[in-house]
Amino acid sequence: MKRILQLMFAALALLLTCSASATPNTPTLSDLQREGRLQLKAWIEPQHAVARQQLNLQIEIATDRWFARGTEIGHIEVNDAIVMRRESFAVNATRRIDGETWSVQRWQIAIYPQHAGRYQIPAITVKLSIAGEPGGSAIEGQLQTTPFTIDVAQPPGMAADAAWPATPQMTVEEQFDKPLDQLKPGDAVIRTIRITAADLPAMMLPALHAAAPDGLAAYPKTPQLTDRSHRGDYRAERLEQITYVAVNGGDFTLPARQYHWWNINTRQLETIELPAHTIHVTGSAPPRWQTKTLIIGALLLPLIAAAWRYVARRRTAQPAQMSEKVILRAFQRACASGATDQAIHHFYRWLDHYSDPPSREARAYLARFPQPTLHDSFAAILAQHYAKQPTASYDLHQFYTIWREALQQHTRQTTHPPRTLNPRLNNEL
Repeated sequence: MKRILQLMFAALALLLTCSASATPNTPTLSDLQREGRLQLKAWIEPQHAVARQQLNLQIEIATDRWFARGTEIGHIEVNDAIVMRRESFAVNATRRIDGETWSVQRWQIAIYPQHAGRYQIPAITVKLSIAGEPGGSAIEGQLQTTPFTIDVAQPPGMAADAAWPATPQMTVEEQFDKPLDQLKPGDAVIRTIRITAADLPAMMLPALHAAAPDGLAAYPKTPQLTDRSHRGDYRAERLEQITYVAVNGGDFTLPARQYHWWNINTRQLETIELPAHTIHVTGSAPPRWQTKTLIIGALLLPLIAAAWRYVARRRTAQPAQMSEKVILRAFQRACASGATDQAIHHFYRWLDHYSDPPSREARAYLARFPQPTLHDSFAAILAQHYAKQPTASYDLHQFYTIWREALQQHTRQTTHPPRTLNPRLNNEL
């Protein structure tokens, strides 16, 4: 009996030893990086820049596997610079390296150095989820980029303390809502100045300092700042409005205004000048109480008109949200016709309103399904559509078919959970 027990313990120990040796340790992200199967790089474009110019911090992640879930880029701070993440999603692509297909993600972050000097770009934390071996779990963790420095120059002829922008394009337009030579005391005229520039945030556009000569009263509105982005094309707009109210009769001059900016394409200082304007007011000033009433009325009238337009739009506005059935039908038609722009638009619209649970991250949403071809197909679509030099091919109709089948299967499993052989447990379910 003792001999039998000894043999049993020996067999059990041998079995555990073989099992441990047959199960390799799960690799980490650092292991993949050391083995050359995962790359993380960060750099600045352009490398030669001037103060207040947009610098694009590029963060690229590449792996010979694929991304299992969404990637998260940590918070970034750069001293004496404005840092803006203008794009919510990365550009996904594929690349051939040594005969193998690699999955690539590239993130872009805009940095605006405010003065000339040397800037330190810190290490950036990147949270990743890389697909593991077939049948295994994903490899998740954090990596950091290598910190580096960049030198920013001061454009010649530009004062360091002046509010000038550095941009490839800038325009300044102005208009008045009525002629300036037919005013009487108590009349109001509205001056509108619109400044637009490329590759800048609206907060960096120069402000207009409202000043009026004696005999005119100036009432500036809060500036309207607007930032627009479309496929890496950034446009900023600053809208200024000033209401001038004539208090006395006479001729009053609004001085000329100059806007200086540095053209990063031609590397030259450029100037946009708004001419001086003379406002001619005829007649004598009304009594003091009447002047105050006219000024208050001139200021309140635009507010009343805006409120009336807002109420009218609210009464006639139609619901903007489409039903799920309509969105899916539009998505199907776009995939069938090969209209990639419309297909991506309707897919993200469905994600915003009808995904369960709600998700604005396409890759994270697709990672919930067990079909790996879903994520690969979507990555190929984005790579072919947005990359400057596409290397992948895709089939919109195939992606739609796989996604619909996976969605229906997921809905059935969620709505009708599997039943057991125990009737009592089925009742509880």
